[in-house]
Amino acid sequence: MSASSSSAPRGRRSGKANGPAMIAKELVRGDAAAVIAWLDNLPRTKLNLKFYNSLIQECAKAKSFEPLEGCVDHMRQNGVQPNIRMLNSIIAACAQVGNIQLADRWFEEMERLLVTPNRISYNTMIKAWIKADDLEGAERWLRRMLRDGIEPCVISYGLLVDAFAKA
Repeated sequence: MSASSSSAPRGRRSGKANGPAMIAKELVRGDAAAVIAWLDNLPRTKLNLKFYNSLIQECAKAKSFEPLEGCVDHMRQNGVQPNIRMLNSIIAACAQVGNIQLADRWFEEMERLLVTPNRISYNTMIKAWIKADDLEGAERWLRRMLRDGIEPCVISYGLLVDAFAKA
């Protein structure tokens, strides 16, 4: 096997290159299996919530959604529970590109993982539906927010008012 076909991510020797940004670049290239194998070889002390948050935020910034589920599964297998910040980052990245189906799926995943959605979670879902030009869907998310006991804020209402004004 040549050095270029190695299953280990490039730049592995340098401490700085072992960070989440480098790993995310490998995920974006589509080599999720190699990255998961590489993560399996990292010391458990490095695999903490901060590390995974950074990794997942890098994937979300790169709009590389496919590897996210594998990363979340890997962290859970290593005893690290996803938090609201991480899951909101994933949902926001989906919303930014107008992928409401994936945003919905990650919102449901948040609930499955027993992470309680917050106001930011719901506002992000409202934004996702607005971005997809579905104002009725955005309204449904506002109603769901109310139904779930989360009090909307100025931002929640402002998103809808602005969207309807532009419609």
